[in-house]
Amino acid sequence: MRETKTYTLVLDDLRVALYGYFLFLIGLGYLITKFGSDVLNMKGPNLLDWWWGTTNVCIFFDFPPSNYVLPAFYTIFIIIFCMMSLLLWVRQKEAVLAGQISRGWYWFLNYLRISEVLAACYFLTIFAVSPDVHEMATQGTARTLIHHTVPFACFVIAMSTLTLSDFIYDCYTGFASVLGLTAGKRKAPWYFYVVATYPIVFALFSIVFIFMLLNPFFKYPDPIVPWHMVPELWNATINQHNGTDIYSWPCLTNDWLNDPTCSGLAFCANCKSFLTYGAIIDKGWTFLVLIPPMMKSLVSSIWFRDRIFKISFPVQPHYFEDHPFMIEADVSDASYVTLERI
Repeated sequence: MRETKTYTLVLDDLRVALYGYFLFLIGLGYLITKFGSDVLNMKGPNLLDWWWGTTNVCIFFDFPPSNYVLPAFYTIFIIIFCMMSLLLWVRQKEAVLAGQISRGWYWFLNYLRISEVLAACYFLTIFAVSPDVHEMATQGTARTLIHHTVPFACFVIAMSTLTLSDFIYDCYTGFASVLGLTAGKRKAPWYFYVVATYPIVFALFSIVFIFMLLNPFFKYPDPIVPWHMVPELWNATINQHNGTDIYSWPCLTNDWLNDPTCSGLAFCANCKSFLTYGAIIDKGWTFLVLIPPMMKSLVSSIWFRDRIFKISFPVQPHYFEDHPFMIEADVSDASYVTLERI
């Protein structure tokens, strides 16, 4: 008797794996950068501090030997991401066929899934293109930094739309029912309203964070890289500023309206007065995009496993031992051979 096995893919299991694996990548990047280079021990501001006023998780991905090792590990993240997006697409298709969501909302979600997968793949570019501080200092161009930052910005947008659209979808078709909302019960439990504040807060953080990422490219810092990254300019710089400690200059005067060493159009990304706000936005977005969705999926995967979306498919072996078959070349050339099995 032929044995049939059934395999099940649970959407929230993949989500937990996705977010958990990305946290693993951050941790691995930190360990490699910490013990394999002196980037984290650098005296004075690094390039991220200089341009954005704060250091984000990119510092664990940007420099050797981390960017030599992490691309191979990141490909596993792309595989998980594609599998999760496939399940999301099937779930959306079932929802539109059942009349739970409109066809317009369905096609918009499809667009988001495609753009998110492409952005996850494009993110690999940050490992291939590292900022070239010597080119930036000598030519005054941020070409390599732009090519490095744009994939990260696209990834930020993709992770933001994934989180926000999934929460809205859950409110329409599943999440609300898990919390106790039914056709005959219109009033949600109090904790639903607490949870419902998350996408509002996250959307605000995402908008500000994306603007903060792109903002310095409209007005470069001057100089374009920190002084200590271009040693050939040290003497002129130190003499010009009367021997002031070169490492104490993330922004010379803290007067971002008049000081050209400060960058930014709407606010100063390089001034000390912005450092606290930039750090809060950066660390806050990183926390909000990873931890709450992972915890929600973990809770659903454990306690609401019978209600959340899953795909089950049977696998049954097929054999030809009871059936003769023939493989032949349908040509007149005598050099071809006919293969037969009876």
